[in-house]
Amino acid sequence: MRPVNPALILVTAAGAWLVSAPLPALEVLRLDSGSSGGIYTIDAELRIDALPAAVHAVITDYEHLTSLSDRIEESRVLEKEPNATLVFTRVEGCFAFFCRTIDRVERVVEFGPDHVEATTLPEQSDVGFGKVVWVLHASGDGATRVEYYTALEPSFWVPPLVGRIAFQRSMEAEAMRMFRKIEALASQVVIER
Repeated sequence: MRPVNPALILVTAAGAWLVSAPLPALEVLRLDSGSSGGIYTIDAELRIDALPAAVHAVITDYEHLTSLSDRIEESRVLEKEPNATLVFTRVEGCFAFFCRTIDRVERVVEFGPDHVEATTLPEQSDVGFGKVVWVLHASGDGATRVEYYTALEPSFWVPPLVGRIAFQRSMEAEAMRMFRKIEALASQVVIER
């Protein structure tokens, strides 16, 4: 009988765990980002393993947006209008070695259970321009195909070249973390049928 190599046992056990571990269900179908004229954008399409009503419940829980990102320090409803909600968020925005706290007030309009748009009110925000659009589609398998678009013009100076690239990459990374948290939270939402 040959002696057993402990390293081989460890590698075999790790490989078996990786094969049996559930894979994340979030699927990014498209993720485009860019900047032009000081406005940074992300245009994405993804598949979230949760029903559209559950995803909608998570992204419109304005008092608890802090659960969507570690960078959101505070969120609250300021005012309910007839067709919109004014929502305040305080975000710790970081890129490269530069961090800044950004206060933002958005007018959020829910055009139905499958379409939500938020527009930043620059006169009440540390942002020159901001827009977020969510469009949710049932995929037929209990999942949601999400179209997501955001545009942001910081009202503070972003260093040219390296700073702009770092800012864009930071936005992309934060969007991916947010999508994963939305999926995790939405998978726990109980929807009555």
